[in-house]
Amino acid sequence: MREKFVKLVERSGASGELLILNIDKLSLSFENGKFKNIEEGKNGGIAVRVIKDGKLGFSFSTDAEDVESVVDESLTVSKFGDKVDFQFVEGGSADEKNFYDERIEKEEREKFIEEGEKVIEELKAFKKEIEPFFYMERDIITKEIITTNGFEGRIKKTVITFALGGQIMREGDFLTIYDSKSFSSMDLVNIESSVKKVKEQFINAENT
Repeated sequence: MREKFVKLVERSGASGELLILNIDKLSLSFENGKFKNIEEGKNGGIAVRVIKDGKLGFSFSTDAEDVESVVDESLTVSKFGDKVDFQFVEGGSADEKNFYDERIEKEEREKFIEEGEKVIEELKAFKKEIEPFFYMERDIITKEIITTNGFEGRIKKTVITFALGGQIMREGDFLTIYDSKSFSSMDLVNIESSVKKVKEQFINAENT
């Protein structure tokens, strides 16, 4: 893809930057105290910026293989783009993993399900009339940047997001209490603290 991108842009007399985004997602959910589903999937896309005759053009697509069309569109947009006074990054390479935790990437779906079941059971035991819910998602995000000036960069990031809580009927209305957090390292993940927080909020709500 790199060679094709560089060839297409340079052939037009422009300079350019290509961003490639890939997201590997795993998620599961429990609703009303019961397991609902688990989903896995990949998505992403590409984005191109070009500078031609001093003007900036931009285009993107969710089809990562659609380089030629995206480059053509960005060149068309550049005809009406703003004048810019900068150049795309030159030379060298970078491989950043500052927000990457291999343990998150290797986390098995069975572990996710176990965490969900544990939360549901704990909230049910706390108050039997609660209808608990739990959502957890793991994202592995990879970004690659390529410029016609010879730069290649790659950033890899892992994210775990979860939301948990429950609802009860209170004076004819549903009272919903929840907590949610996102982390890039397994060392920071603390689901139990969120369960504790939700319990405390339910107790406080009953006392008001």
